[in-house]
Amino acid sequence: MDDTTLTGFADILVKSRFFTDVSQAAQAMVKIKLGQSLGIDPVTAMMGIYLVKGRLSLSANLMARTIKSSGKYDYRIREHTSTKCRLEIFERNLLTNKMESAGFCEYTMDEAKAAGLAVGDNWKKHPKNMLFARCITNAAKWFCPDAFGGSPVYLPDEIPGSGLVVDGETLEVV
Repeated sequence: MDDTTLTGFADILVKSRFFTDVSQAAQAMVKIKLGQSLGIDPVTAMMGIYLVKGRLSLSANLMARTIKSSGKYDYRIREHTSTKCRLEIFERNLLTNKMESAGFCEYTMDEAKAAGLAVGDNWKKHPKNMLFARCITNAAKWFCPDAFGGSPVYLPDEIPGSGLVVDGETLEVV
């Protein structure tokens, strides 16, 4: 879609009222353009990129998708319980064209509690989702920043004052 067509589509998306974090077509366009830069279609960008306190953030699923679809990075879940998520990150060796382990990323419930993330009831209902969301965010920051164009990678609740809690995909205002 060209920008004129996208602008009209953005206006339709805003008017649909399905995307409560945007109130203007210009805001929708920013989400859509960020999505395009990551190879994400407009509707998926609207669903998985959040505008929070003037900052854009990606859902954990979009981060995971961007890593896997990059062609340069991949990950495998090595442990995933209600107390720990451990991922192994792989990077393509440009000389051999083979994926090689770049390292591990881990996030525990103890870390979530120490960071004050274990608030409300969502983490009790979906602890594995919350731990995966935190782990994939750290993996994106530590191992794969170029897959995101070097832009900062945040979950919505990492933005100070957002009032949001993330369990992996569900956003809950508390």
